[in-house]
Amino acid sequence: MADVMVGYANGYADQVERDFDQFVAACPSGSLEARTDADMAADFRV
Repeated sequence: MADVMVGYANGYADQVERDFDQFVAACPSGSLEARTDADMAADFRV
């Protein structure tokens, strides 16, 4: 069981790293809008 969990965790970590690399590349290219914390909070102000 431990080996299965370690394998899953390693695979998950690898996927997170790939996702982050895509995110970092998408922000400056303009294909993804990056917002600040203040922008996000403004959506919830009443």
